[in-house]
Amino acid sequence: MALTYNNLTGEIPAELGNHKTLEVLTLSDNELTGSIPASIFNMSALQVLGLEGNRLSVESCKLKGILPEEIGNLTGVTKMSLLKHELTGYIPNTVQGMLNLQEIYLDNNKLKGTIAEVICNLKNLGALDLSENWFSGSMPPCLRNVTSLRKLAKLELTCKLREPSRSHTI
Repeated sequence: MALTYNNLTGEIPAELGNHKTLEVLTLSDNELTGSIPASIFNMSALQVLGLEGNRLSVESCKLKGILPEEIGNLTGVTKMSLLKHELTGYIPNTVQGMLNLQEIYLDNNKLKGTIAEVICNLKNLGALDLSENWFSGSMPPCLRNVTSLRKLAKLELTCKLREPSRSHTI
């Protein structure tokens, strides 16, 4: 189901999660607000999830809240694009269950903490973009072992509480 550039407004209906055989869900570039319904993370056949921001107006599509633990239930997803939102918190350890994931775009959010080593369990991962978040620490050394990784966005790991103290550019 591709519904990009349709000027859709309001919240994403939780009923979308009832479509268990849906393989593609892209709601990109609309004017959606609110949280991502947890029911979407139970769509076992889903392969592509695209919810990236809206460039049509000043008030872009801003999904808010944390990435739910149920995200790991999306075992068939090959591409997940949740960039340019207001997602907060940490990347849940359950992402390691997304074994078919080839591309993940979580850039331009408000995610924080360290980047967990569970990312290294995604052996099919070819593209990883976590830039423009509030991560700290260093990249997991095990990422060097993900041989399928072809695109790793420049990532500045900085403490962004007031003024950047130390930063590590990858």
